[in-house]
Amino acid sequence: MRKVIHALLDSTMTGYQIETQTGVRQSTISDLRRGKFTIDRLPFSTTETLYKFWLRETSINKKRSK
Repeated sequence: MRKVIHALLDSTMTGYQIETQTGVRQSTISDLRRGKFTIDRLPFSTTETLYKFWLRETSINKKRSK
């Protein structure tokens, strides 16, 4: 789960894009990217939301590239 969320945070997707599609605040994404706090400090529901979102996004992108 951590690797997937780190892949999302390392992606070119903006905090705004992530927020509009997941409901996770842009400031939370920015704080994670800057290392202000770690994934361990996120509520499980937020972690799960980001995880499922990135799996769905990467799945969609794989289908488009075929």
